[in-house]
Amino acid sequence: MSVLLAVGCCASEPEALKAPAADDRREAMACLAGEVEERPELRGPVEAEALAWLDPAVEEDAGVRAAAVRVLGALGTAEARPRLVAALLPGPRRDPSPLVRREAARILAAAGGAEALNALRRALLEDPESEVRRAAAWALDATGDESPETTEAFIAALEDLHLPVRYQAHAALVRRHGVDKGLRAADWRAWYEERRPAEPEPESEAEPEPEPEPEAEPEPEPEPEPEPEPALPPEEEFPDESLGESPAEPPSGAVVPEEPPANRADAEPPAGGGSSPAEPQPSQRSGE
Repeated sequence: MSVLLAVGCCASEPEALKAPAADDRREAMACLAGEVEERPELRGPVEAEALAWLDPAVEEDAGVRAAAVRVLGALGTAEARPRLVAALLPGPRRDPSPLVRREAARILAAAGGAEALNALRRALLEDPESEVRRAAAWALDATGDESPETTEAFIAALEDLHLPVRYQAHAALVRRHGVDKGLRAADWRAWYEERRPAEPEPESEAEPEPEPEPEAEPEPEPEPEPEPEPALPPEEEFPDESLGESPAEPPSGAVVPEEPPANRADAEPPAGGGSSPAEPQPSQRSGE
């Protein structure tokens, strides 16, 4: 931060940034930025004023705008990166002064990031001022980026009409690749085409594997049919005496055999009214 301090710096308050003379404003900006570490309350006013000075409509003096770029880079202001990119590239917000664009390229070298790298490559090949292109080559080399896009930008810069730009691009190529193919872009391009890392092929989207069909549940085994019970022979029907049923009468004309007389004491006497023979006495049985 001390590199921003000017000799004989006397500014101590943000009001000094409103001085009418451009040299006084530039000196006040450098002095106040150098005091931010000891007086953190100065960071906000200094950053706000420096961001406003990036607009040529606000600050007409190119030297003051360049000082604002240096201060924003020293403070590491995050909001400054897109503003510096816009100040460097073609467009409505591009700074008309090569001095400001050169300082913007140097600050973007420390900022890093894809946006800064792309801006530096474009400035190296497209800026109309040779001093800005040379500053962009130095800044791009300082980033240490070794991507094919950066190498191709340096090879293309070997065709620049201004020798200082070609020297800066050549030095960057030698530092990156460790070989010296001279100042001819064709020689570097032929050498690099043979060694350029192959671009990875885009991964094809793998077709989704079909979902496995759910396993069919095994069908339940049919239960064995019960074996039929053996048929019982038909029961013979007998008259149920308890119900008062009488046996069937024989058909007419049929001869019914007489029942033999029961050998019972209560048998009916024979016809003719005879009495039943008396039971033999024991004396008679013994005499027989």
